[in-house]
Amino acid sequence: MLALLGLSQALNILLGLQGLAPAEVSAICEKRNFNVAHGLAWSYYIGYLRLILPGFRARIQIYNQFHNNTLQGAGSHRLHILFPLDCGVPDDLSVADPNIRFLHELPQQSADRAGIKGRVYTNSIYELLENGQRAGVCVLEYATPLQTLFAMSQDGRAGFSREDRLEQAKLFCRTLEDILANAPESQNNCRLIVYEEPAEGSSFSLSQEILQHLRQEEREVTMGSMETSVMPGSSVLSQEPELLISGMEKPLPLRSDVF
Repeated sequence: MLALLGLSQALNILLGLQGLAPAEVSAICEKRNFNVAHGLAWSYYIGYLRLILPGFRARIQIYNQFHNNTLQGAGSHRLHILFPLDCGVPDDLSVADPNIRFLHELPQQSADRAGIKGRVYTNSIYELLENGQRAGVCVLEYATPLQTLFAMSQDGRAGFSREDRLEQAKLFCRTLEDILANAPESQNNCRLIVYEEPAEGSSFSLSQEILQHLRQEEREVTMGSMETSVMPGSSVLSQEPELLISGMEKPLPLRSDVF
């Protein structure tokens, strides 16, 4: 299966580059800006996720000691990363959905990085409302490199069209997924929530999408499976391997949206 192939070979097949010489592949990737998404994914992992994930659960334990075990359940112990494929990333999550409400900050983590002493990393905890009542609590944030892709698509010097931006977002997501699948520090510590921005008039609710993930994670624990994720969706990234996107009522298996 394609899911078992190496990242490079898989991307070649997905992007129609199979059968080309390495120099030809390199030229096409440069022309179509594929290296941008690839670099962003690795930068996001090495410069951020690889730093915060190893101590993530310890920070949750400290938080729970002072907040009456607010973060409970399998889903509450993971970093949930929102991944809108249109790269629309508001700075205030309540703008995206008023049923997503900021609650607290996790205890900060600091590290010396590139000459910056005590650089601080913070993560935010949100409560999710359903019918006006708290229905879930989790650590939640957008994948910040999506803001870079969006900004590049708005700057004529970058040469990005809206279609290019979508292609870049998909490639970024696929690359990050492959990186995390083989990163020991990410195991069971984070989950990608990938979705398409709904069309105008759609009934899509981001808070409900997140709650669906949290409830699915609880079912996975009950079933004794933490390695295989099941979630609703229909793939807009590729036909195979599939990273499934919201849009279907029945759950379908994912390869690795939970790490």
